[in-house]
Amino acid sequence: MIREELLHPAVSHFPIALLSLLVFVKFSELFIANNHEALKSQLAFLARFLLITGSISLIPSLFLGDMALDIVKSDMRNITLAYQHEELAHNALYVFIVALIIDLIPVIKSIPGRFIKLHTLILLGVILFGNYYIFKTAHSGASLVYDYGTAVEIKVHD
Repeated sequence: MIREELLHPAVSHFPIALLSLLVFVKFSELFIANNHEALKSQLAFLARFLLITGSISLIPSLFLGDMALDIVKSDMRNITLAYQHEELAHNALYVFIVALIIDLIPVIKSIPGRFIKLHTLILLGVILFGNYYIFKTAHSGASLVYDYGTAVEIKVHD
C-alpha cells in the first residue's frame, strides 16, 4: 500500500502537466491558427478543457499536500519551506481561478471582434503568471524532497 504522504506528489504532477501544456495550446491558438477557423475552434476547446481540468486538479493536490504535511511535519528539517510551498500552491490556484473567470467572460457576454485578440492576450498573460507560481511551487516541493529529504524513508538492506 502506498504511504499516504506520497499521494500528494503522485497527484500533483497532473495539474503541472495540464497547465503547462495549456500555455503551448494558447500560444498556438493565438498565433498559428489565425487563418484556420476549424483549427482555432479545436484549440480553443482544448485550451478551455486544459484550463478547467488543470485548475480543478489543483484542489485535490492542495488537500493531499495538507494531509502530507500533517503526516511528515514532525520529521521535517525545514518547516518554513513547507509553508512557503503551500502558499505558492494557493497563489497558483487563485491565479488560475482568475484565468477561469477571464476565460468565461465571452460565454457570459459577447466580446466585440476587435477585443477578442486582447482578451486572449490577457488570458495568456494570466496563464503565464499562474504557470510561474506552478513552477515555483514545484521547485520548492522538489527542494523539500531532494535537499531536505522530506517524506523520504530510508530502508537499510542487509
